[in-house]
Amino acid sequence: MKHRPWRKSVFQGTSLLAAVVLLLFVFVSAGYFYFLQGDNPDDAPPDAALLAAQAQWDETRPAAFRYELLYGTSVDGDASLAYTVTEEGTRYSAVARPLAESSSAVATVPDEQVMTIDRLLATIENADAHTARIDASYDPRFGFPAQVEFHLSDGRWQRYVIRDFEVLEYQ
Repeated sequence: MKHRPWRKSVFQGTSLLAAVVLLLFVFVSAGYFYFLQGDNPDDAPPDAALLAAQAQWDETRPAAFRYELLYGTSVDGDASLAYTVTEEGTRYSAVARPLAESSSAVATVPDEQVMTIDRLLATIENADAHTARIDASYDPRFGFPAQVEFHLSDGRWQRYVIRDFEVLEYQ
């Protein structure tokens, strides 16, 4: 058998090239997972969106405002109760009405049961171990929670939706 030196150098060159390509692939992959994954807003800590919304709310909160708050549970359905809430400084009032077509009852809600925007933000912040997950979206202009779902660990859920937000007086 004849000695062919070119064959040995071709295989060594090919092996070297394969090793370089493999290392390049590993570095590019590592860079992708390290740098690009961190840019995903879903990877942010769950309370980062809440903290940003609270700061925005504190900065842009009007002196007086009115909104409709829809409340529903997995027991009662998507929206079982609607509150019209008016907040003026530290004072607030709410009128509740059931959304069932068979009922036209309207009632004033006791102060301790009024879910104000500040109370809803505090409820999100202080969710306990019985809350498996919180899905929240915030108003882009004011930062209040526009929709919040509390998914409880036993499979039940509670939903709050704030709509028809109206500024009555700016600060």
